[in-house]
Amino acid sequence: IELSDDENYKGFWESKGYSNKADLNGTYTDWGQEMIIGIDLGASKIKAGLVANNKIIKKITINTGKTKKEVVDNVLKVVGWLINNKVKAIGVGCPGPADYKKGTVLNSPNIGLNGVNLKKIISSKFKVNVVMDNDANCFVLGEARRLKKRNVVGLTLGTGIGGGIVINGELYRGRGNAGEFGHCTIKFDGVKSKLGNDGFLEGYVSGTALKKKYGVDADKIKSKKAWEEFGKLL
Repeated sequence: IELSDDENYKGFWESKGYSNKADLNGTYTDWGQEMIIGIDLGASKIKAGLVANNKIIKKITINTGKTKKEVVDNVLKVVGWLINNKVKAIGVGCPGPADYKKGTVLNSPNIGLNGVNLKKIISSKFKVNVVMDNDANCFVLGEARRLKKRNVVGLTLGTGIGGGIVINGELYRGRGNAGEFGHCTIKFDGVKSKLGNDGFLEGYVSGTALKKKYGVDADKIKSKKAWEEFGKLL
């Protein structure tokens, strides 16, 4: 399900014969098992899914929002759309750096949630267990388990650049935020960074950097030379 706003959501389920959330919750009774909600919080989009028996049974995508309030409200909105009485936990993949144990975003330039305890906000509202980790860590750990590999390094390419490291089947965090490859310096006299690490990888090969350089979104870039340069930098 690809939804952009409340009206699309309401219209979709009304077209299926469900008039309210109680009806929607009732459609899950046949699963007879616990469920989990997974949320991928990106700079441009929030993607969320309801999972049962290792299968995604419903998906929702909405715009992230621009302000701190919009982002938090939209996260709560997708949870509200997906949650039912069988959901026992919510997992959130969030751009870092962050204190993932406490659930507080520390310095995420692409989503503007610095200082927000997203974990506490979600758990307080919905009264279920919430686990939060770096979005790229979630991706790499998921791929390691899917591929049945114990040592994996991965990059996520989007509005920004993320990364994660799995060693011996476990996430490697270093002193807290290992794997943030997007903020590694590749050119000391290069692109200026708001975080002080000038010449950082994200300043060259992220969606934001490509749009700034070529004037269009990445999926509109047709130049072979542009993509060859992109590949060399990666």
